[in-house]
Amino acid sequence: MRLIDGVQLFGVQIQRKDDDMIRIAILEDDPEDLHLLQGAISRYGEEKGIEFEIQWFQGGMQLLDCGTAKFDLLFLDIEVQ
Repeated sequence: MRLIDGVQLFGVQIQRKDDDMIRIAILEDDPEDLHLLQGAISRYGEEKGIEFEIQWFQGGMQLLDCGTAKFDLLFLDIEVQ
């Protein structure tokens, strides 16, 4: 496995091995907004040839209980109900 330097994902530099999926956590309580974000991520991955593993959380405690260290990128809704 070789380390890829400079994988640019939505303006964020991510270090990963060339065969690793990028792990993304989404904290979003609105299903419509979640659908839009997942669609944007999927389209971006198809365009760039990048695979993502996406996990969705409806609440902040749910995300914290899971542990954020295992994710490469977090999308956080700032107004979670």
